Amino acid sequence: MRRGTSARRLDAFSRKRTDRWSSFRFPSCSRFELHGRQTPLRVKFASTCSVYGRAETENGRCDETSPLNPVSLYARIKIQSEQAIVDLADGNFSPTILRMATIYGLSPRMRFDLVGNVLPAKAYHDAVIPVFGGEQYRPNVHVADAARAYIDCLTAPIETVGDTVYNVGSRQQNFRIDELATIVADCFPHADIAYHEDRTDDRSYRVSFERITGDLDYEPQLTIRDHCHELRDVFESGDFDEYTADRYNNCAILEKTDEFETTATNLDHHEPPMRETPISKSA
Repeated sequence: MRRGTSARRLDAFSRKRTDRWSSFRFPSCSRFELHGRQTPLRVKFASTCSVYGRAETENGRCDETSPLNPVSLYARIKIQSEQAIVDLADGNFSPTILRMATIYGLSPRMRFDLVGNVLPAKAYHDAVIPVFGGEQYRPNVHVADAARAYIDCLTAPIETVGDTVYNVGSRQQNFRIDELATIVADCFPHADIAYHEDRTDDRSYRVSFERITGDLDYEPQLTIRDHCHELRDVFESGDFDEYTADRYNNCAILEKTDEFETTATNLDHHEPPMRETPISKSA
């Protein structure tokens, strides 16, 4: 599947099912209220750096206090979910919001709808690396380093990580899409970069990770180059020959899942208003 086709499908799917997504997400977040009020609970909520959307900041990088400017339904719902969870914080409920950079890397439920995974896959199998636009910035982090961030937050003192938002990623891996493509091309020299003027994704943001580095001494260890090498090894062993299969694409899976729509339709929900100011740690 072409990257542009995938992005357009996702955008159309999101617009068509705005109410469905909202009705599914918010009751899930509100369930924390039932548990958090009864027993001390450390919750780590998986959010996304996509909440910064198309961002322009004075220092060039978005930190946890930067204005939020979502350009997708996914990011808007993440912001509202953050708000719903943080508003429940008290002595028995101390959530940590982890805004993840774009994740790449091998995983038990592999994803080939993420830029750091699909570009190496296309390079290996199709000998082409498609770039749409290319000037958009995107932070990246390997899934193993992302997992380590959760472990670090779970083992850190609650006084440090409780009621706190962290951007999770690597300062060195804030890449433009065309820079990312160049790295992939260097790892798969038989592949050519194919540039397309039309942009299929308006998100563009560079992100600061100073807070999590300062609080937890967190530094990602793996790089896009490491990932390209690990993917090449699994491709050569015969795995993921059908990397375009629907099972590796979240949008395709949701489009085929009747249970998702049925469940969302039956859920009663109340969608809170968007917060106009970014969430920050309480005093």
